[in-house]
Amino acid sequence: MSDHRLRAQAEKRKQRLRHQYSNAGALVGRSSNLVSRTSIDLTKTQQVAKQCNDREKELPAKQEISFGKSQVEKHGGE
Repeated sequence: MSDHRLRAQAEKRKQRLRHQYSNAGALVGRSSNLVSRTSIDLTKTQQVAKQCNDREKELPAKQEISFGKSQVEKHGGE
């Protein structure tokens, strides 16, 4: 009886370890996928930033535009 109990416990441990290793493998797979997607997102972000910088260089020089006093200032503030 004791031998049977030990074998059953060993089998349960073995199943638990298999399950843990399986979960760990799945976690590694998901992590790898996440890193890959993050890398792709970063690349896209860098491309968009470069496009924005290129477009900004094409714009004419910034011009200061001054307006007259605001309505509140004209009427003495409120």
